[in-house]
Amino acid sequence: SLIDRAYQNALFGKSSADFKGWIAKLEQVDKDAICRAANNVKLQAIYFMEGIE
Repeated sequence: SLIDRAYQNALFGKSSADFKGWIAKLEQVDKDAICRAANNVKLQAIYFMEGIE
């Protein structure tokens, strides 16, 4: 949608218009790269939401 494209352009820049290239780059990500990225994430908060029944 138009909103999705605007968000992607704001996040990734105008070069994100090449979706086939973007998908090809995503497919090159392996499990080790995801694990390395996950090790760099720092937990800041945990939220618990409860609904009223």
